[in-house]
Amino acid sequence: RGAGHNDTYIAGGEAYFATLDRFIARTLGRINKVNPNKN
Repeated sequence: RGAGHNDTYIAGGEAYFATLDRFIARTLGRINKVNPNKN
């Protein structure tokens, strides 16, 4: 029972971070387009 719950939690966490990564990539891409010379 506990293992199944943990698997669900981990899978949810991975999906959450994948979404977060895409959001950050979009945001950074937008900033880089506005300020192409800024690292």
